[in-house]
Amino acid sequence: MNTTKLSEQKYLFHSGQTYCVYNDMTDGTKIHVVQINADRFSAFKKWISPGNRECCPFTNHDCCFSQVKWELTNFRVKFEFPLYTSEYKLINCRGGGALVLKGSLAGGYWGECTDDEGVTRQLAFGEDRVY
Repeated sequence: MNTTKLSEQKYLFHSGQTYCVYNDMTDGTKIHVVQINADRFSAFKKWISPGNRECCPFTNHDCCFSQVKWELTNFRVKFEFPLYTSEYKLINCRGGGALVLKGSLAGGYWGECTDDEGVTRQLAFGEDRVY
């Protein structure tokens, strides 16, 4: 697992946000994100189109039950590729930063969690088998 300090921050971090989720997929993939450590009826649930982002403030119980922006945040993420839809993948990131989803089905895809101190951890999702 790679952990690096960001020297250039491409992604905006807003002090009032628990997290932002960015779709940087290169093949037109839409992403469905569901936070799973929040109230199941009002939790953060979004479809994010390529090139877009969705953010959630830490003062909102739907985003951060404890209202502490660096709390561990758990997501289920599904990738809707142009010709295939993945199973949900479990992702854990510390709040206060960003979850960036990158790549393509053909070339490989991954995530990066960047915390409130600017430290980035790369996430591997394993192989998808398209039949």
